Amino acid sequence: MDRSGLPRCCRLVDHELGSHRSHVDDKRTGALTVAKVFVSTSVAALTHRATRSGPASSPARNHDMPPYNFSHKLLKHVNKPQLQSTDTRICFIADAFEPVLKEKIDVNGFLTDLYAWLANDVCGNKSAVEACATLLFNAIHKNWDLLKGHDSTDLVASFLVEALRCYNFAKHDSNAIIAFIKLFGDLGVKIDLDQNCVKCATFGDLTYSKGVVKMSM
Repeated sequence: MDRSGLPRCCRLVDHELGSHRSHVDDKRTGALTVAKVFVSTSVAALTHRATRSGPASSPARNHDMPPYNFSHKLLKHVNKPQLQSTDTRICFIADAFEPVLKEKIDVNGFLTDLYAWLANDVCGNKSAVEACATLLFNAIHKNWDLLKGHDSTDLVASFLVEALRCYNFAKHDSNAIIAFIKLFGDLGVKIDLDQNCVKCATFGDLTYSKGVVKMSM
């Protein structure tokens, strides 16, 4: 995959991870080693970037609340003050999808954290959604086979709703809405759809409940 168009922090993480992949190819190392390698390389790369560039400014958050505090064993590492900017967090999160899903490192906790972070810190804030939209969209599609195989359809669908809300606020792209509709279909989730949402690339109501995604103007 060509990563040249991504922010430098993501390309730096990619470079650092690439040099360590040989250490985790052996299946016997297990999820713990994968997690340790991911954290050590990613956090080191992002901390180095943050130190060189100085304090990063974060978009204002909904309700003036403090930054969301992640609890997942990988994501909690970006609770550090120097790694709390939206740009830094989404770089780390986008790269975390594959090890978390492939090695099944508390997938429920991962998706729950992402859902809450998007709802609390990202969605509703223009600069935050613009920072996250493309990286999140690409991470979902790149890892879709693993994501749709997770045993909690409700959790995956709830996360996808927030991811769609984020992406659409940033892009207002009818084609992207159609792409998300296909993902919901892959999950076996029903869609109560007002076609004007696709036509106008906007939502008045976007919710998930009891196996149904509602999209209305």
